[in-house]
Amino acid sequence: MNGGLGPGVSIIIVSCCVALGFLLVSNPVAAVLVMLVVEFFRAATPTTGLPAEPFVIAFFGAIGSAVLAAFRRSRGMPQLGVVELAMGLYIAWNITSAIAPHEFPSADSLTGVAMPPWRLILTGILVPFTMYIIGRWMFDRKSSVDGLLWIIVGLTGISVIVSILQILGLSVPFVPTYSNDPSTTWDSRAVGVFNQPVVNGLVMTIGFAAAIYLASQRGNAQWKRLIAYIVAASSVCGIYVTYTRIAWITFGVALLMGVILGRGMRRGFAVVLVGVAVVLAANWTISSSDGRAASRISSESEIHDRLNGAATSLWAIQERPLLGWGIGRFSQVNTYHHQQWSQDINWVRGYGYTSHENELGIAAELGLIGLALWLTILTLVVRRLITAYRAARHPGNAADPGLALVAVIAMTTWCATGVTNSMTFYDFANGITFLLVGVVVGQHERSRHVSRIEPGPTTGETPDETRFVGVR
Repeated sequence: MNGGLGPGVSIIIVSCCVALGFLLVSNPVAAVLVMLVVEFFRAATPTTGLPAEPFVIAFFGAIGSAVLAAFRRSRGMPQLGVVELAMGLYIAWNITSAIAPHEFPSADSLTGVAMPPWRLILTGILVPFTMYIIGRWMFDRKSSVDGLLWIIVGLTGISVIVSILQILGLSVPFVPTYSNDPSTTWDSRAVGVFNQPVVNGLVMTIGFAAAIYLASQRGNAQWKRLIAYIVAASSVCGIYVTYTRIAWITFGVALLMGVILGRGMRRGFAVVLVGVAVVLAANWTISSSDGRAASRISSESEIHDRLNGAATSLWAIQERPLLGWGIGRFSQVNTYHHQQWSQDINWVRGYGYTSHENELGIAAELGLIGLALWLTILTLVVRRLITAYRAARHPGNAADPGLALVAVIAMTTWCATGVTNSMTFYDFANGITFLLVGVVVGQHERSRHVSRIEPGPTTGETPDETRFVGVR
């Protein structure tokens, strides 16, 4: 695996981020897009000996830019409601858990690496919640949304390239490569820039949906549509070489959703779905028990890991139902109080692992109170997204149904991934998912008051720079 950046290069990167931050103070949308790029490369470019990572600087820089925009009155203050109230309560509950005394430290018991609660709060809570609010508030122009989608598609293209190179055993600068390392736990899976095959597949699935949407927009130049089609097609290869079942399943769900719901862009999803079906039919033995045992997707041990982890979570919830064991403590609980799902499963499976189920992990660490707050947030956000999507599909509505479908696919695949993995550590996937949802929810809220494109606040703007409700 390639090593991290040296202190000299790290200082240069941080200096560039700070300089760029000053330039982006007046443009919160651009600040968010830069933050996404920096966040995307976070795992691939670790820094040492610095007070803060470039991603952290970029994140709080984006927040500062949004706050300054509000004070300058260039943007109205966001309308906060019950969703944001629930988010605030959940953040407060996590902070309370972080500062309260607990039996075990917040650390990975297998590696001994500390897992600071503040870091978990940042990546698993602050990033998605902030992106939701900023997306709903700031992304009210066509150029802003287009910029977001092209950033997602561009970064997806990088994920695809890195994934394929890793499987081929080729080194990628600043990116970990595990394809030829027999000691890796990923068993020659494409881990991408994120060093994790599950999040790699999730990001490529979201990027695939965004690429199909952009390729279907006849207002885009032909060369842009061609690039979007190329990224979409290559994403199929990238997702395949993750050799990860949940990535394959969620991608299949995304394809079905696109075929059934993708008004105006159904063809792209249908072509890929038919192609995937043909390949599966031609290689059906890979789905048989013998084929799975001989292939890279044989994962019986991983299923046993998750079952024992679920048993440990249920035990932990029973022992401390209201307050939980403390944020970041599941790995420790799973070491000193590891449980066995059944006598048919080896006791050692899943021993010491972090939670591999999002909601069970939350309940074990934050108690039923924390789980209730989280489910309240998730339910309200999903409800708003579904309302926005239904309204966008209504004839005469100014909102964009294609964009709404991309957000629905992103949230659906994100939730499905959480069934087999804790989403706490997936900051980039969390960020783009909730940002897309926030954009669509904000678009719907504006469409209730305005049903047409209005000129921007200043004269001489091009049509692409106008405020918008939705773009057909």
